[in-house]
Amino acid sequence: MKKVIIIVIMLQMMFALGTFAFAEMVESMNSDNIYSEKALVLEVESQDILSNDNEFDDNFIYDEIQIVTLKVLTGEYKGQIVTVENYLGGNKVSDIRVEKGQRVILSFDEFEDGSKKAYINSYERDRSIYILLVIFILAILVVGKMQGLKTLITLAITVLIVFMFTIPMILKAYNPIIISVVSCVFITIITLFIISGINEKSFSAIISTAISVVISGVLAYVIGHFARLTGMDMTEGTMLIHLPQNIDFDFRGLLFAGIIIGTLGAAMDMCMSVTSSMHEIMRHNEGISLKQLFNSGLKVGKDVMGTMTNTLILAYTGSALPILLVFMAYQTPYLDIINLDNIATEIVRSIAGSTGVVLSVPITAYVVIAAEKIKRKKTKFEKN
Repeated sequence: MKKVIIIVIMLQMMFALGTFAFAEMVESMNSDNIYSEKALVLEVESQDILSNDNEFDDNFIYDEIQIVTLKVLTGEYKGQIVTVENYLGGNKVSDIRVEKGQRVILSFDEFEDGSKKAYINSYERDRSIYILLVIFILAILVVGKMQGLKTLITLAITVLIVFMFTIPMILKAYNPIIISVVSCVFITIITLFIISGINEKSFSAIISTAISVVISGVLAYVIGHFARLTGMDMTEGTMLIHLPQNIDFDFRGLLFAGIIIGTLGAAMDMCMSVTSSMHEIMRHNEGISLKQLFNSGLKVGKDVMGTMTNTLILAYTGSALPILLVFMAYQTPYLDIINLDNIATEIVRSIAGSTGVVLSVPITAYVVIAAEKIKRKKTKFEKN
């Protein structure tokens, strides 16, 4: 029972810290004149808009308007009843069609003369995300037990490092390459020490992981330079250029940082798998030759390599699936597709990341062999 209480308390602390870190970052980015609160839809009245009466916005065509009455659930106006107009244009992507009883995010726009305008910004999605998060945490604890708890602790620390150090420092115009490398070093050290303890095995995995992810990042940076990749698609790039902080971003540096962070998990997994197997072999066969040990490490790595590279390739392909569907539907020529900045960037990301994971196998084997060679020389010296 005590263990259960300790686990619950630790998870609550980690969740609170993570939520606080994310909230602080988002709050610092929000405009002083726009803020959002949760609201409950009390009543909805729909009206059709005639085409010749559509004067709301020259850039959009609306064919329906919802007169929505809402009760504000949070913030300064909590408990107040607000009525807003919700315009719909038949677009499944941009329309926010609401129904009675739904929870939504209500945004307030405050103007210089003191007047305010309220509008429905989006559906309330955070509760569904929290439910999924609870299921994820329970699954890890049920399957992993104490090791699962360690996993959750490392995940929480990773989130804190990313949201309290990596992103804020890049937004302060620090070099994204240096920041990403420092972040990944801390994440790797903390994760592997918590999961496997402070020992020779963890040190070998840490060194191997660091080398592997840096190789991935350097490869992506060099290829990105010669291919003249911006590292961003047009939408992301435009948004970053027009940030209120007026930061002169190094987009190729951000590409490097994204590769390192995106590859880190797979590289850690691969390096720890190879390191653990080699140490297990040494434990059962202390007299094994270094050559046999090296070959055993390579064999284990080759078995894991196929699934791990597939994981990275499929992850990047999944993120690019919508745009790929567009290209296929319009039968866009291959030459046009392969030379598009955002497509080429995703390809470089996936291949560079996968290359780092593949190279982590021999790198890890060499690091373990080097450590074992030093250990054996030291033992031989002490005996003499």
